[in-house]
Amino acid sequence: MEASVVGIDLGTSSVKVLVVSIGGTVLGYASGNYQTLSPHTGWAEQNPEDWWNRTYEALNTALSIARSNARTGVHVAGIGLTGQMHSLVLLDGTGTPVRPAIVWLDSRARTLVPEIHNTLETNNLLNCVKNRVAPELTLCPLVWLQRNEPQALACAETLLLPKDYIRFRLTNTLGTDVTDASGTLLYDIPARSWSADILSAFNLPPSILPDIAAPSEPAGTVAAELANSLGLDNQPIVATGAADQQASTLATGVLKPGLVQMMLGTGVQIASPTASGELELNGSLNYFCHHEGWLVQGSVQNGGSALN
Repeated sequence: MEASVVGIDLGTSSVKVLVVSIGGTVLGYASGNYQTLSPHTGWAEQNPEDWWNRTYEALNTALSIARSNARTGVHVAGIGLTGQMHSLVLLDGTGTPVRPAIVWLDSRARTLVPEIHNTLETNNLLNCVKNRVAPELTLCPLVWLQRNEPQALACAETLLLPKDYIRFRLTNTLGTDVTDASGTLLYDIPARSWSADILSAFNLPPSILPDIAAPSEPAGTVAAELANSLGLDNQPIVATGAADQQASTLATGVLKPGLVQMMLGTGVQIASPTASGELELNGSLNYFCHHEGWLVQGSVQNGGSALN
């Protein structure tokens, strides 16, 4: 029986699933695409159920390929998760999305940016978020919903980021990690915690924010019924996971100041770790939590997609 781990990456347009032996051999790979819908100019939405359906299909396929390649069977010891940052998923009390997810490509909240910036500045909170206010960062579409779809916000009991929704479907546990939380404008980056002051400034309910864990911390195990449907011989541990940029820097070993990574996906990001949580706000750079310490990042949102 080949001991292995599974990696799931929920990207902007597709999910990718990789099954790798503990020794590092790739045993199986599969992917699946989903649509981005734009019901109005500047809107970008995705259906979380599509995320899950494509993830389940790709996971099932990758495991089948892995079993064929391993010949002696596959024992999955654990599952890791990563995915697109900032995108907003709101769940009701039953764990059902209250509306389509607003993804980071969305710009509907652009007219609110000056007001949101001024509110943060007036309340001396810009040094907490450490990022310029931009329409794709989670707080902005959340305020837009508060103004334009208050019924959706009233029905919401939990806010998740995309990879967190997949982990919820795998384990039935809710939560997020420090790296994804730091890209929401709802998080005190130097203190590495949700900001009650930001929630108060925008009159947002603190109860919708999930518990935060380290990316490597176990979040739960695959639900028994799901494990059985996937043909697993156990209920693998599922890690909390990390945002895509931080996960990729872990994979490439970019974990110390002085090292730099460039990633070309839908966008282009150049990132480098820093040991300080007290860098000054820079209008042209993003500043997020890393696995340990922090990550400075420069981005071009359509850099990769423009090459298509």
